[in-house]
Amino acid sequence: QKTGESSKGAASSKQSSNRDENMFQIGKMRYVSVRDFKGKVLIDIREYWMDQEGEMKPGRKGIVL
Repeated sequence: QKTGESSKGAASSKQSSNRDENMFQIGKMRYVSVRDFKGKVLIDIREYWMDQEGEMKPGRKGIVL
């Protein structure tokens, strides 16, 4: 039972850390991220902004290749 629980916890934490591992800063508030969408690899170059809570949010300025 402990093995099943730890694997579930590891999978969820791996998914959230996967997002951070695939983001690379290229400017003050510009990032490149690599992700998989419907079986295709996408490269997203985007400006981010800080909301009032201090969380980074993707902005409208960007491109996905």
